[in-house]
Amino acid sequence: MARFLIGMGSGRCGTQSLAYLLNLQPRTQICHECLPLLPYTTNPSPEFVQRRFERLLQMSDKRRSPNDPDTEVVGDVASFYVCYVEKMLRTTPDLRVICLKRSREQVVDSFGRWIDSNRNYLADHWSRLLRADHFRDPVWSTIFPKFDAPSRSEAIGKYWDWYYAAVDKLRTQFPERVRCYATETLLNCRQEQSTMLQFAGYCLEEIVTIEKAHGNRVVSPNRAPTPLSTEELDKLGSKLMPIERNRCAVIVTNATNSGEGNSPQFEELKELGYSVRFIGGSTGNTAKLADDFSDQASQAMLAGFYSTYWLDSTQPWSLEELEDIRRSNPYLRSPLLFSVGESRLANDSPSRNLSVHRTWVHRRVFEHLQFACGLELLQDDSGHSVVPYFQDPGSISTCPATNSSPKVGYFLKSAITATANIASHLPMKTIDAPHTNAKDPKKTEINSTNPS
Repeated sequence: MARFLIGMGSGRCGTQSLAYLLNLQPRTQICHECLPLLPYTTNPSPEFVQRRFERLLQMSDKRRSPNDPDTEVVGDVASFYVCYVEKMLRTTPDLRVICLKRSREQVVDSFGRWIDSNRNYLADHWSRLLRADHFRDPVWSTIFPKFDAPSRSEAIGKYWDWYYAAVDKLRTQFPERVRCYATETLLNCRQEQSTMLQFAGYCLEEIVTIEKAHGNRVVSPNRAPTPLSTEELDKLGSKLMPIERNRCAVIVTNATNSGEGNSPQFEELKELGYSVRFIGGSTGNTAKLADDFSDQASQAMLAGFYSTYWLDSTQPWSLEELEDIRRSNPYLRSPLLFSVGESRLANDSPSRNLSVHRTWVHRRVFEHLQFACGLELLQDDSGHSVVPYFQDPGSISTCPATNSSPKVGYFLKSAITATANIASHLPMKTIDAPHTNAKDPKKTEINSTNPS
């Protein structure tokens, strides 16, 4: 039976180099940030921890070639284990935990440069309240706790403080099974590596060390926009930032014909700078269509788009309306948003269908749905990530966000609730709460404050 080894550290502290060093040891299979990434939590269940061990064994079998000797050491290196190792240690007597620690200033600086060099938008994983020009990442923002801080850098610093206070507590609870090493010393000193590997359970005679480990350095050019100045943020006030066409993804549903993507209207959208994406029709299969909607929305968020505009290819629409909405850039605008309809098939049997048309959804709404409503991030072995923003209304009895019957769709009711609450999560802008039409309670109006 293989024994387990877990490596961790705040991030930007050499975890990839640690995984590389461990994998040099005989009969060892160590991952780096094994998928799915584990979300931040304060109380992981024993069942969840056990599934993680099973997942690591599964990944070890996949990585092992037929000619490799039997694996004796299995594990993973990632920052997110800080929330999980206490229960892992209590359930697995032979588990050893190795933690790396880099200086606070270096971690704060490296995180900032790394994030801005690898995204085309300004991301903030750590602040509880976001600046007007910063956004959540649908994947990586899930693994970090959130802190009250006036800037991203200060939030990262608070994260570092929290992280190593938790590590110190673990070292006190499990002094013989948890060790913490300075990054610069461990990765550049053979003697320190030998000491660490003996702690990890390797025999001195078979230990492999390296002269100098090169970390996951920031080498790519900065791609994120320049952050707004305090004066620029003040000028925005309660307004949303204007949006450029290349920051908007147009998602076309019910694209059943192969030639629809080449229609003059959609070609004109592409020429103007919009990104146009297509979803095929799934009449009668609302769960499949909801999954497709969620997948497209997730990929748009991961690609850094600030807004999505949803069109039904079977319904009329105009470029002029889209341009007007883009210029005003509301949080949410739609005359018909994720509605459920009854249609009749050729054999006269009823068929459920979902429709979304002329619908503008700002990134902030998707962010709030994910993080405030607690939607679970889904990841497969390839790293493909989906947040289930859309859910088949027929598969749930009540809407979790409103505790009411989802007659017009889970997404509509949740998005309205999210839009009403965005102001409490964004200190730089406000939004009027949606109100219900007194004559027809099914009609809900969204009032956003937008730039002219």
